[in-house]
Amino acid sequence: MYGIGDEDLPPDTSNEETFMGIWKNDLRTFMGIWKNDLRTFMGIWENDLRTFMGIWENDLRTFMGIWEE
Repeated sequence: MYGIGDEDLPPDTSNEETFMGIWKNDLRTFMGIWKNDLRTFMGIWENDLRTFMGIWENDLRTFMGIWEE
């Protein structure tokens, strides 16, 4: 992206390297946050599932107890 009259200038690659460096760091940060979020989400999901299964089993036992009587 050169302006008028800039054709004689050598291509500037420093911005690209900086961009790649920032991009890699951003990606690493994003992946780190994403992994932590995923672990947190999985932990919450597992706890919710255990709670739900516990409630479901109790409800089923109650229902089966009522149904058997």
